[in-house]
Amino acid sequence: MLKFENFDLGIGQDPCAFVLFKELGIKATIMAGPMPLMDDVEYVHGIPIQRSYNNFIFNGYINAPYLTFLQRLGATLEILTKYIGYGSPTNFEMQNVLDDSFGKGKYNVEEAMQDVSLIFSNSHELIDIARPTMAKVIPIGGLAMIPPKALTEVNEVFEN
Repeated sequence: MLKFENFDLGIGQDPCAFVLFKELGIKATIMAGPMPLMDDVEYVHGIPIQRSYNNFIFNGYINAPYLTFLQRLGATLEILTKYIGYGSPTNFEMQNVLDDSFGKGKYNVEEAMQDVSLIFSNSHELIDIARPTMAKVIPIGGLAMIPPKALTEVNEVFEN
């Protein structure tokens, strides 16, 4: 096992980061993403993916949750073929890399993702499309917003 330092917390986004944290002996981990939860994360954590009203983040349907019948059907078929048919291709490839690097079966990508303590999601419950979630998912939408600048012209008008 690698031992560089004793860390109390690991923060990462990629599933391989959580395997690295396991290798380093870091028990408390946080998953932080730059966008709302991805399908792979929802799938691994058992969060229901309701494709009939909530579209995939990259499929281009901007009218969710008001999808047409064909859009709802297409989104539902997408999730069925992706996870029932062949699973998550990203996790499958990462698992192959881990098996080659650490030995087959030492680490499991999906288990490493499930073991995170908290998930910070770049979403906002008042703006995002309503979806099922779980207690360890913390929405932090707007965290990276630029602070507003003072409007000097408006301030001068109100002061006079």
